[in-house]
Amino acid sequence: MTSYQPITRDNAAQLVEIARARCGFITEVVWSADGRALAVAHGGGVMLWRDGFGGAPTLTFQPHDGPVKSLAFSSDDVILATAGADATVRLCTAADGRLMTTLRDHRDSVDAIAFSANGALLATGSADMTVRVLDMTETARRQVLRGHEDEITDIAFVGSALASSSRDTTVRLWTSGGDHTVLRGHTDWVRALACSADGRSLASSSRDGTARLWNVATAQERLSLPHDGDSRAVAFSRDGSLLATDDLGVMRLWDATTGELLTGIEAHAKPILSLAFHPNGTWLASGSGDNTVRLWGVPG
Repeated sequence: MTSYQPITRDNAAQLVEIARARCGFITEVVWSADGRALAVAHGGGVMLWRDGFGGAPTLTFQPHDGPVKSLAFSSDDVILATAGADATVRLCTAADGRLMTTLRDHRDSVDAIAFSANGALLATGSADMTVRVLDMTETARRQVLRGHEDEITDIAFVGSALASSSRDTTVRLWTSGGDHTVLRGHTDWVRALACSADGRSLASSSRDGTARLWNVATAQERLSLPHDGDSRAVAFSRDGSLLATDDLGVMRLWDATTGELLTGIEAHAKPILSLAFHPNGTWLASGSGDNTVRLWGVPG
């Protein structure tokens, strides 16, 4: 059986495709916290592979009346939360996709969803220009965050704060009290966000042809990484040393400290819409507008 090395700056150029699967129009790929499952959100619902990617999925289900736009596992991998174009959020059991509850707080498509690291908070971002935060321990406590001037495109927990991106070209950092700091620099709408595991760095990718790295403590831009076109996806490796981005279907890997481009791989025939490093750093999953999910690794 083939073994794989952790992906590092020294071997990033040796990445090869390990497996692929065909889905509907893919919107997000997400690993479970324990790394045993890979879930894919797409136009026809959710596909989930457990204990190995490739071949037929372990589970398929459709929790929404329309495309699934985003999904997230709870920190204990018990809940799989999904966000839909039908303006709802559904909480399902990760084991079998059974619907637990439906949240109808948004007034337009819900395009982003994320759990906090401890699983206590669930945040959602919508085309209605709001971010909403639900306290999972006391569900009557719901916070509405307003400030963006266009659709919310992505959200990510950043330590004790919450980051959101929007078509309004900004990234915003929200405190638990609802105050926020605006991160400006992008000149077109911001597609996606990723936060390093230590909460110190935030990455954003944009239609303006750049990905940017931000220092969370100072709320200042640290690096701007040039792309040939619209960059639609971004992801940090688990240790925060690598950044993966989309560049019109080319998967680029960067040194997240220096901004050095390590490699560019012709990964997909169309733009990559989601990227996700495995929790142990060994694999990288990519989902594309070409309707395929692909798994990448460095053979040992």
